[in-house]
Amino acid sequence: VFVLLRLLADSGERTASQKRFITYPRASYTGDEYQQSSLSDRIARMFGITPLSYEDTDPELYASSPDSAAALYAKLYSCKDEYPELISALEQVLTDHGMTSRINTVRRIAGNEPFEINNKQTAHDLFMPDNKMNISATNFEMFYECPFAYFCHYGMHIKKPEKARISASVYGSAVHSCLEHLLKNNDFGNMNDGELTAAVRKQFGDYLETQLGGSKDKTKRFMANYGRMCSATCDMALVLRNDMHETAFRTQDTEHPILRDITDEKSGVTIHLNGSVDRFDIMQTKDTGYFRVIDYKTGSKDFELYLAENGINSQMFIYLFALAEENKKLVPAGVIYYKLSGYDTSFQHGAKNDDLKKARQESIKASGAELSQQEVIENMPALRTKMDEEAVNDLKNRLDELIRDMPARLSDGEIQAFPSDYKGSGFDSDTVYSCRYCDY
Repeated sequence: VFVLLRLLADSGERTASQKRFITYPRASYTGDEYQQSSLSDRIARMFGITPLSYEDTDPELYASSPDSAAALYAKLYSCKDEYPELISALEQVLTDHGMTSRINTVRRIAGNEPFEINNKQTAHDLFMPDNKMNISATNFEMFYECPFAYFCHYGMHIKKPEKARISASVYGSAVHSCLEHLLKNNDFGNMNDGELTAAVRKQFGDYLETQLGGSKDKTKRFMANYGRMCSATCDMALVLRNDMHETAFRTQDTEHPILRDITDEKSGVTIHLNGSVDRFDIMQTKDTGYFRVIDYKTGSKDFELYLAENGINSQMFIYLFALAEENKKLVPAGVIYYKLSGYDTSFQHGAKNDDLKKARQESIKASGAELSQQEVIENMPALRTKMDEEAVNDLKNRLDELIRDMPARLSDGEIQAFPSDYKGSGFDSDTVYSCRYCDY
């Protein structure tokens, strides 16, 4: 009955002069070949129809609406000399429907023209209204990783739709909150392993109840991941406590706010740089006062000095130099990253807990850069990158130059999709790192 009703309805809305098209794909999007449906084969034999392939049909057949006309225009433009009349007709259709921007986009792509904002005033108003530009170190890094991603995220405010789930940033926030609380405790350096582990677990439990609404509505997977991050933070806290016993640096502040204004004299734009640093330490020697900044990472990026010199992975140096402006009597001693992810879990079943704990703690090694003065080196973890004062000053001048150059480039409409060619360490793929997790 249902088939009969469908047939009557279909017949009633068509006259004898109209046609019904039956189509099917010959291959999937990945190139896997499909077989013809038995239904379409029977219909073709019933009416004596010879099936046509896409190449045998008139291209105009696929321009039944303005959007499909735009798609066809984009498809045929590269071979426009073969279809001059059709290309002209499609351009007229798109112009009549106010879609000249689609024509210009196709022409620009076909001509390999740079993707940019042509109206400089529009670009200026978009990114720096009133000649002021508020950025964080994260904004700055994104621009130098890929101007197009910066344009999409901070210019057009295009955000990737998120599934209704707790994001990975929640784990990072729990880690930072826990370590901030522990480091503000005057007894932190004197806690034994059991006391420190208990303190971390209590902080994670309190954070779950006060900030995440408790455990009742959480999935088993979330609670398992939350528990693993708590265990990793226990290992991190033990490493930080042990490092405290081997250095004269003392924590001055945690989640320390960063505020710095930089003015580009050429454009007159003032850049308001803001953010916060996880930890700010000071060491006072007989003759000199030093300071360092420390960041706790839950991601997979490794520190590389050449990236910082090009504006990428430069967040901690930006904070270091901003603090140097606030504390002119102190000498910048270096930046340290502690990374929680990536520890070895390949032990055989039955391995002793002490062996597992030792392996995890050894994997939480510090990375970063330090001033190449002996009294600094003796009070810092073993870091691969060492810099003399001249190199530190050169890096500061380089980053200041990049910060001042950013509004000028944006005002010129530079938003090309030219990502940095950093491949990332520890990856077998040749995929550019900044494209690996990019939403755009």
